[in-house]
Amino acid sequence: KATVSVLNWNGSASTHSAPEAAPTMFRLAACVLLAVVGAGAIDDRSTDHEQKHTEMMLGLGGDDEPAKQPRKAPELVTEPFFVKFHVVLTGRTKKGKLKREKDASFVVKVNPKWSPKGATQFKEIIQENLYDEGRFYRVKPGFVVQWGIPADVAKAKEWTGRRIKDDNLIPGVTNKKGTVAFARSGPNSRTTQIFVNYGDNSKIDRMGYTPFGTVVEGLEVLEKVNAEHGEQPDQNNIQREGNEYLAANFPNLSWIKSAEIVEMGEDGSCSGTTEL
Repeated sequence: KATVSVLNWNGSASTHSAPEAAPTMFRLAACVLLAVVGAGAIDDRSTDHEQKHTEMMLGLGGDDEPAKQPRKAPELVTEPFFVKFHVVLTGRTKKGKLKREKDASFVVKVNPKWSPKGATQFKEIIQENLYDEGRFYRVKPGFVVQWGIPADVAKAKEWTGRRIKDDNLIPGVTNKKGTVAFARSGPNSRTTQIFVNYGDNSKIDRMGYTPFGTVVEGLEVLEKVNAEHGEQPDQNNIQREGNEYLAANFPNLSWIKSAEIVEMGEDGSCSGTTEL
């Protein structure tokens, strides 16, 4: 039997049988399809698989689980709110030894008008203390700093099923420096992983990364998050093993002590300083 090899979205190849008596046009069409897919062409009409491949290349994919129906969303948040993250920065001495830096904090202002579903999901996450003890497991200077897989393995597993539908990007909102957005692995796949843009990343706007807030205090703290491990931590292993995996393989990651919703001041800012 004749066979046709196809390059899949994730880079693997699969072979499919074709009847010996298949018309010539069928074989010609298969060759054309292989050439187009193999070229990796991605344009504004990209399929879900092509988009997911691009997201993998950018490294902004969320929880890579089988597709599930988004759960019924709770009542949407409508008012802005502030969240203060208390973090521990880490580093190394001049001799290369691990060291713990002074504690610090940063504040995110959430704007539900930008992303109603995202803002609501984020508020639930904070209320359930999901980010406590979590690590900054992906740090790419000039691009993003990412976190959000719960340290508690049971909670991580539970929340992979609590996906939310996408929000439409509204005019004027973009992934500029300091904005916060959910990571995703395809349409309607946002769960708990989020990232802060280190620079202008407007190129990812069209891919469904809708910002839901902005870092209004302590962006310089996030820029000091330890980047020595870059993108090495495996997110699937974090999902399965939590901090045990990270402590054994990447012991010097900066991490989050706690995160809480705080009151706004009369001037529209959050009270407190960026260092504890």
